[in-house]
Amino acid sequence: MENGAVVGVNYESKTTSTITIKGILSLLMASVGENYDDSKRVISLGMGDPTIYTCFHTTSVAEEAVADTLQSHKFHGYAPTAGLLQARNAIAEYLSRDLPYQLSSDDVFITCGCTQAIDVSIAMLARPGANILLPRPGFPLYELSAAFRHVEVRHYDLLPEKNWEADLDAIEALADKNTVALVIINPGNPCGNIAETAKRVGTIVIADEVYGHLAFGANPFVPMGVFGSIVPVLTLGSLSKRWIVPGWRLGWFVTNDPSGTYRKPKVVEVIKKYFDLLGGPATFIQAAVPRIISQTEDIFFQKTIDNLKHTLDICCQEIDDIPCISCPYKPEGSMAMMVKLNVSLLEDISDDIDFSFKLAKEESVIILPGTAVGLKDWLRITFAADQSALREVQSSAAPKSLDRVPQMALLKASLSKILLYSNRARFVPSFSPLTYFSLPPMHSFTISASFSTEHKPQSRWRPMCLYHTQGKCTMMDDLTHLEKFNHDCSRELQVNTSDLNKICSQNLDFFLVLDLEGKVEILEFPVLMISAKTMQVEDIFHRFVRPTKMSEQRINEYIEGKYGKFGVDRVWHDTAIPFQEVIQQFEAWLTQHQLWMGGELNRAAFVTCGNWDLKTKVPQQCEVSRMKLPPYFMEWINLKDAYLNFYSRRATGMTTMMRELKIPMYGSHHLGIDDTKNIARVLQHMLVDGALIQITARRNPKSLADVNFLFKNRIR
Repeated sequence: MENGAVVGVNYESKTTSTITIKGILSLLMASVGENYDDSKRVISLGMGDPTIYTCFHTTSVAEEAVADTLQSHKFHGYAPTAGLLQARNAIAEYLSRDLPYQLSSDDVFITCGCTQAIDVSIAMLARPGANILLPRPGFPLYELSAAFRHVEVRHYDLLPEKNWEADLDAIEALADKNTVALVIINPGNPCGNIAETAKRVGTIVIADEVYGHLAFGANPFVPMGVFGSIVPVLTLGSLSKRWIVPGWRLGWFVTNDPSGTYRKPKVVEVIKKYFDLLGGPATFIQAAVPRIISQTEDIFFQKTIDNLKHTLDICCQEIDDIPCISCPYKPEGSMAMMVKLNVSLLEDISDDIDFSFKLAKEESVIILPGTAVGLKDWLRITFAADQSALREVQSSAAPKSLDRVPQMALLKASLSKILLYSNRARFVPSFSPLTYFSLPPMHSFTISASFSTEHKPQSRWRPMCLYHTQGKCTMMDDLTHLEKFNHDCSRELQVNTSDLNKICSQNLDFFLVLDLEGKVEILEFPVLMISAKTMQVEDIFHRFVRPTKMSEQRINEYIEGKYGKFGVDRVWHDTAIPFQEVIQQFEAWLTQHQLWMGGELNRAAFVTCGNWDLKTKVPQQCEVSRMKLPPYFMEWINLKDAYLNFYSRRATGMTTMMRELKIPMYGSHHLGIDDTKNIARVLQHMLVDGALIQITARRNPKSLADVNFLFKNRIR
């Protein structure tokens, strides 16, 4: 799908005027090479290939299925030109799950990726005088294929102010008796309206659904084939995006036509004969399709969706800090987003192409100019990148030690570079500079992935084994498990010893960073013990909490909604214990570290992001669990108040503090253990910047409901 082409307004039927997206990306890479600095990591957010990022990989079922068919020695020969029957049956069954009718193998033709399916669809419809309606923005490969087939291209707009809905009035105005097809990219348009419009103008629909099911907004993915009884639909798709295997080149061309137009003998014969000219994907990959489709578990798809949602959130947060770029509509699917470039705010930048080439040359960051997909002065940014940047790029030149990081596109790093470049490109004088660039100077501080020679850098961020944090991991001798999950929280929060002389003397020896989860009752109780002198993680206490006032059915629904999206609902069910038991174990943990001897905490204080955890939630939970409020919950540090008083600016939450301090977020927001570690990173950063971290809130011992807030200047 990345093999599309740019077609100028005056050249829509001239193949010599086209250039592929890969061609543009190659030119951008060549621009990087003109004055390449090997201290800079080339970061690409231009190509929609998620496999180059470590957090996107296919399921082991798919890999094993392909390996088994190859090693079986049964599929070394040619496949039928329409594809292996078992693969066609599997695809028909897979697509029929979402349709009101059943497809058969006769409706399915295997193609070499969705790219070949596009070319087949246009070749089948081409005739003298024909025209085709294409969306703008869209995939330019349609223009290139149409140009080769001498099919006139007519563009209808997708309207950004209406969430990129198709301009249906434009479609009706553009269509005539020679219109052979209306192309849509789905998910992305209200399919029912498209079908009715296509029926009125007397044409069929080509539904490009290579991103099918990669929808994560309020509206679920609806295949265009659902409306096949209204208008004939040609569905184009592949394994590439949903199974994250674009290099396998396994696609399909499917006729969704319950009325039987495409089942007429002459039509079927023409399609089959055309496929006789083509070569499909490798036979052994086709043979693996039935197992790949039938045995892939839903949790694999959900994890991909969760990763995309998270990286999209990061992308949108970072774009908010780039004044010359805006996103009129947050995507609800796929892997890329369109953002508007405001050229008027930049000097010496003529358009989106100029911006993209100068960004590549000066910052080694590759993004696709919007002109490549039909929109001038827009940019296309791929957000299917690693959700955890190993390092926030603070300047145009990264340190030499960055070479020790595995080759990958770093999402936050690249957007930070765009921000730095756009700032250097100089805003016109009448434009007020971002507050982002007028913050008080902060020390350069390396967290999580330390590049100091004293620490071995991590190859990639890995989620914590949540069985291990609760002392219940039984797979410590399983190398695959150890590679997949982190079992040492202290490694994620390593610091450079050179930063220790920047810390001012604290009134405490230890900070107990805590972030509770659960609105009705507490569901998760994580605490990190951080040394005030070394900033190192001394120990971790983590327990999942089982509610006491909820029915089992309600608990299951609650946990599925809360933790199912993170893929940790099973570990919650396996390990959760009542709050009273959690407190007993926590007190034993405190005693073990000599932080509590029966009264208030000794040489330590809780650190929270807000007052809710200890002011409100713990007392509520104690009342529900019919127990007294433990005496060590009498005082705490609200990091938001400490942040406000030290930096003299308000931060309403953890993500704001991290963004302003340029700290990359790791893990899943609202998973308690991950939020606790991210809050700890903010604390570490403040300590290095020289902050004195003091108690901000204290209960009245005579009236526990009364809390005295000790900072006059505080977040309310």
